[in-house]
Amino acid sequence: MTTHNLLLKSTLVALLTVLLTGCDQSVAPVYSGKFVAFKGALRTVSEKDKPFNITITGTDVALKSNITLSGNAKEGKDYTISTKSVTIGEKYIATITVTPIDNNELDGNKEAIFTLESGGYSGGADGKKYTVKLLDDDCPIKTSATYAGSGKSKELNRNLPKWTLKMTPVPGKKNTFKVDTGWGSNYVSTLTGNKAHEGRFVYSGVLTINNDKTVSFKGDQTWALGGTGSYEPCEDRIKLTLKQSLFRTNNFTVDVVWAGNRD
Repeated sequence: MTTHNLLLKSTLVALLTVLLTGCDQSVAPVYSGKFVAFKGALRTVSEKDKPFNITITGTDVALKSNITLSGNAKEGKDYTISTKSVTIGEKYIATITVTPIDNNELDGNKEAIFTLESGGYSGGADGKKYTVKLLDDDCPIKTSATYAGSGKSKELNRNLPKWTLKMTPVPGKKNTFKVDTGWGSNYVSTLTGNKAHEGRFVYSGVLTINNDKTVSFKGDQTWALGGTGSYEPCEDRIKLTLKQSLFRTNNFTVDVVWAGNRD
């Protein structure tokens, strides 16, 4: 072979090598044998996140695999899974849907581990196991001694004068508190325009925070019909709708928000 031909052959080989190397990222790998595998291996979500899909790939249509569950996250308590058995579809993929459960319980971060019983390519990030980390988004019930109150009567379209209220724990009763004024000491005087009512009809009572973070309020007076609402522990905020029969010709309700001062 002439020197010219040798140089030409070497150049072609080098060029082909560069082309093949440059295309390596886009060419699907060729595997020996059949397999089913998760695409990816890890996802981190919050308890309050929306449902999401996990993709499973396979070398052949109609390949099947069961999925086993492990980890300290419990199905039905911390998450749900759409199916525990998958079949590879026409596009050589299958999907499962995982739904996190916001359990309103301070129980720490959890892990759900899904394992394919069949196949599972051992290379790269794809494989037989997929881990979902569930981050606990709940906070402990830790109330303040004083709260900043605000609110509005929906029916009357009237705002309440802002006020400060005190919450005192009731001895021997879990998450139960004596409240000195549910809607402020000057709401009635402002509403009626009668200064003689200042400091009267303050809507005192007892608040209970339930395990599911709902709240109930029982008024001390017969006209203070109480109310229900919710407690947001991370913000230390209480929302209530209070009923009353003080104004007998207009039994309006009042929506109040008590924002904790972290004291």
